[in-house]
Amino acid sequence: MFVMRRLVIGTCVVGALLAPAARSLWVSSVVPAPRAVHVVEAGETLWGIARGWRPAQDPRAVVDAIMRVNRLRSASIFPGQRLNLPAP
Repeated sequence: MFVMRRLVIGTCVVGALLAPAARSLWVSSVVPAPRAVHVVEAGETLWGIARGWRPAQDPRAVVDAIMRVNRLRSASIFPGQRLNLPAP
């Protein structure tokens, strides 16, 4: 009984210590870390923001990255909305 109790407690302690590291690895692999914030102005589109943020890159890839970082389901944005812009 004592050995089983030590095993359970040891497993819980190891799990508690490793859980934050495992979570941070999973989160960082799913969503790129934001680098800057852009406040949308009237008339702006994700395409235009992407071209201004990364003019040398394919705007389609940048729009996709902006949508992933902000967890957007569509390309619809509105004035005053704060968008996190992905790291390079």
